[in-house]
Amino acid sequence: MKPDRSYLAARRQLDAMGVDTFEVGIRDQAGRMLTRTWSKAETLQAMAWLKRENAKGADVYVRPAGETNAGVVLVDDLNRGQLARMQAAGMTPASVIETSPDNFQAWVRVHDKRLEPKLATEVATMLAKEYGGDPNSADWRHFGRLAGLTNAKPKHKDANGRSPYVLAHESGGKVAPAGLALVQQAAQRVLDREAKAERESRAEAAQTAPERTNGRDPIQTYRHGLKALYARFGASMDVSKADYMIGVDMVRRGFKPEQIGQAIEQASPELPTRKAGHEADYVARTVKAVMASPKVAEWQQEQAKEAQRSYRRERDSGPSMGM
Repeated sequence: MKPDRSYLAARRQLDAMGVDTFEVGIRDQAGRMLTRTWSKAETLQAMAWLKRENAKGADVYVRPAGETNAGVVLVDDLNRGQLARMQAAGMTPASVIETSPDNFQAWVRVHDKRLEPKLATEVATMLAKEYGGDPNSADWRHFGRLAGLTNAKPKHKDANGRSPYVLAHESGGKVAPAGLALVQQAAQRVLDREAKAERESRAEAAQTAPERTNGRDPIQTYRHGLKALYARFGASMDVSKADYMIGVDMVRRGFKPEQIGQAIEQASPELPTRKAGHEADYVARTVKAVMASPKVAEWQQEQAKEAQRSYRRERDSGPSMGM
């Protein structure tokens, strides 16, 4: 017996999505979702059962399974013009699914390897914004409809009460030509956003630091110094200069170079943004500049003189030997 059209449509979609394991969601008329994790073969073997559930009014959805993204994202709620723009821009979908008359979902393979969820979500968000897709469906693991079954939403029924079939159109399964460039752009956006958030978090930690410091914790001492500089110069001050000034003060408080480096590395708002990728070099150069400061040299000379004076006092106050 030849496979029926529903089976063939579903197979065409699943082949194009290019993954081994899927999550299949069956949402009944009451809105309850039953989820199954199946291989492609198991999903196709279940088509007869899925068709029966679909006939009862359930909608059937599918997405790649896994705790990371499979390199493919969904762009929902597109029209033919938007699909044409994607094609022209090198964002050719791996699979195009018509979910209701002239309304489409596009599965876009942007990479042949798995992506971290936050990166895949950024990619999906960028695609939805650029091509007018549904922003609420732009995430790393959104469900799309499974081809070969019907869209059971009441609003799509025709005058005779029949639901439209979900159709599998172009389904070449290829990586979009512009996919890698988009992933790289999205990755930079994620890094920039996280760096900005880290910078703001570090600045806030300094501005809310306690008024007093125990004088032994290098990070606490750094934040205390930065808070004082914020109060003096404002939040727009040059943080590189602040790192230097605080470092000089920390030397004079008895902190060692490695402790100063640790404080700058873990607490300076400068590092996450302007120095991204060059943190260790920046820290090393700053500590070197601090230790070469005339104020540090003057303090070290004074410390050496005080050590000599202490030595003489101890020597002169020592017990004398009697005959």
